[in-house]
Amino acid sequence: MSRFISISALAFSTLMLSACSILPEPEQLHVYRLPSTVPSAAASASRSPMTLQINRPNSNQILDSSRIVVLPDGNQVSTYQGVRWSDRAPTVLRDRLIDGFVNANRFAAVSSDDNHLQTDLQLVSSLRAFQSEYRNGAPQVQIQLDAQLVNSHQQIIASRRFNVSQGATDTAIDNVVAAFGSAADSLSTQVIEWTVRQSKTASKQP
Repeated sequence: MSRFISISALAFSTLMLSACSILPEPEQLHVYRLPSTVPSAAASASRSPMTLQINRPNSNQILDSSRIVVLPDGNQVSTYQGVRWSDRAPTVLRDRLIDGFVNANRFAAVSSDDNHLQTDLQLVSSLRAFQSEYRNGAPQVQIQLDAQLVNSHQQIIASRRFNVSQGATDTAIDNVVAAFGSAADSLSTQVIEWTVRQSKTASKQP
């Protein structure tokens, strides 16, 4: 009886070792923050006394994810394997916009919708594109944001669609992520200047 148990145990161990050897290794995951090269700005002489809340953009199910979206061929939608954003794309972009507004020093205070604070203005938006698209074999980052500036009475003051494109130096994921960062910096600059202009109109309204 003891001999049977010993042989069975040996056979089981061999079987388990064989099974382990054929199991796929877990995918190595690399997590990226959205890079930025925009330095902090000095305090602006034309700083508005108004307060501003930046809301997390609405988006579809494909973009509302931490996966980095790529369109390798026409309308085919895919994602880069083994890489993720540090948060869901709409949150990553919202936080970049908040950083841009804070660094620009153009409003008395800037907050996010996570804080649920009462502010003079809200920047509400929909994220329509946040992806890499291949053009003639080269990746190009596309960001499209539909923005609305809303006052404390939930009235829309102004609306605008922003489109930004930025080519990557090559297909390496590090360079694609760098292109996302440059595109987001450009978008942030445009959104800030537009919001500042529109807020001046809002301040004159009763």
